[in-house]
Amino acid sequence: MNMSKANQLADDEQFLTSLDEPTSDENRPSRLEMVALLKDRPVNDPATRLLLRFFQDSDWLVHAAAFEALKARLDVAKHLLADFVSLLGSEEPTPWRVCELLSELRSDASAVLEKIQELEPNEIVAKTIWKIGGKTDLVIPMIVQLMKEPSEELCDLIDDIGPDASPTVPSLIRALQIDEHDADLKWAAVDALGAIGPKAVEAVPALVQLLNYGSGLVAGHTAHTLALIGPASVPALIGALKSDDARKIEFAADALSQIGEPAKPAAPYLKELLNHQSTDVVGWTAVALAKITNEKCVVPILVQVINQATNASNQFLQQKAAEILQEWE
Repeated sequence: MNMSKANQLADDEQFLTSLDEPTSDENRPSRLEMVALLKDRPVNDPATRLLLRFFQDSDWLVHAAAFEALKARLDVAKHLLADFVSLLGSEEPTPWRVCELLSELRSDASAVLEKIQELEPNEIVAKTIWKIGGKTDLVIPMIVQLMKEPSEELCDLIDDIGPDASPTVPSLIRALQIDEHDADLKWAAVDALGAIGPKAVEAVPALVQLLNYGSGLVAGHTAHTLALIGPASVPALIGALKSDDARKIEFAADALSQIGEPAKPAAPYLKELLNHQSTDVVGWTAVALAKITNEKCVVPILVQVINQATNASNQFLQQKAAEILQEWE
């Protein structure tokens, strides 16, 4: 199907009538091809209105193709804004896909913000309100209510909002504790708390409990989040240094190393750990001391860390040690 043929079909009443028929294995290929061709038409070409029809197709493949086409052509989507607003009253899932598209338009869709607020609150509606208007006074209360059943998507939205989402901290703390085995949710909640930063200080005790979590990714991101919260994390991290759990000590030292000089109160406790039986604990302790105090006495330890046989558990530690030595050259 070439472009001229596509234009002809857009004006062909028989073809337009055929679109009322359900998509089938026989007509799906031609409809998908039509969507692909329409994606390249000028914004003011009347034929682009056919994308609205394909966007509402009951066949998932056709609908998804039209959605992606409109997402790639936001100028066309903006041109059809009034039509999309009318679709907000359609049966599910059409309103939610419309919201996803409107969120891509951001402020260009601000005229429909009030209409979106009338929809039943969910993760997609909250994200759309935020993307279009950036209005925390509207979206934060909605997120707090929705976080009674926390999800990764809501946590990601909080992450996007950042420090202004501080009222959600209690909800994120609950998300950290809700399911011991849900590593993905914990990871998302940890990152959201990191985006909030110092205003998430209330979460420090719950975060410290995750420093020895089974997933190294979750534990590592937790250390980074504690560092983003800042010096207020230091007392709890000093407490973690006194743990019998070597892994918890390692991630606490990592967090302290990222905080740097403001973590100086931890230096005496770190020095005591330089004689620890675990070589990885000693290595992370040396890295933390180097970052916090800039003391060169840890150079032999850092060199030893680099010369160790590389494995999955200490590769990141070796990288940190190498970076410090390079800085000191």
